[in-house]
Amino acid sequence: MHRSEATKRWIRHSVALIGVSFAMTVPLLHARHQQPLPPTGEVGRTEELESSINFEPNLGQANEQVKFMARGPGYTLSLTQKGAVFTFEQPEFHAGGEFSNSLTVKFVGANTVPKLAAKDELTTTSSYFLGTDPKKWRTGIPNYARVTIENVYPGIDVMYRGTHGRLQCHFLIAPGAKPERITLTIAGARNPRLDAEGNLIFRSGNTELQLYKPTAYQEAGADKHVISARYLVSRGRIKFVLTDYDRTKSLVIDPVLGYAAYLTTADATSNPPHPSRTVKMSQENP
Repeated sequence: MHRSEATKRWIRHSVALIGVSFAMTVPLLHARHQQPLPPTGEVGRTEELESSINFEPNLGQANEQVKFMARGPGYTLSLTQKGAVFTFEQPEFHAGGEFSNSLTVKFVGANTVPKLAAKDELTTTSSYFLGTDPKKWRTGIPNYARVTIENVYPGIDVMYRGTHGRLQCHFLIAPGAKPERITLTIAGARNPRLDAEGNLIFRSGNTELQLYKPTAYQEAGADKHVISARYLVSRGRIKFVLTDYDRTKSLVIDPVLGYAAYLTTADATSNPPHPSRTVKMSQENP
């Protein structure tokens, strides 16, 4: 049976869209069966937001700058050597059209070629069937519970883990290293301000997000010695201010980025995902 060119194009588009939808859905279905991280004190989560983030290595399913990535309800998290990039599926509408929100947390003055390593392999895997060419399909990609960026600053590693809506960034500071070198910027954030509790509040699109007040501690045997910590925000850059601590011992600083409010807002919208945007999110976004 002879098919017109228009029919062939329609078939290719339909197959690609089905493959993309499957690629985005499978990791989320698996994620719901993962054990969540210990309670963080945040209440009112849905089951989907309580599930842990599953990180997967980039084996060709994303831009080559991306080393690891994770997909969640309405967003993609990409880890590069320069930091973390959130791409939210819920669009913003402006004059001239719509575009996806994105949020980028960058390390300023950091090592430009740090090593990224995944740890704690999970029992789940991810598969991507993009387009009609089997050579471009990616199957059985392993999932991990956490990813570490080694020596992002001299003697300082960053470990990522968390649940959907709450990304934990553990700065692991070796004895003698200088935590004052840690400097962050958040591209895509507007109107940053510190609230009365020391949380950094900012806006992304129409949603208010927050970087929770940092906690810091040193381990002393089975105990943890808490170190007072706060943010210092100047000219769009974020640093940590700490009270005196024992610099001959390791130090951990734990800022947490809370973005569950954005995902809740996205879920509440009555506008379904646009097919062309869904394809772009899976095929082109980092």
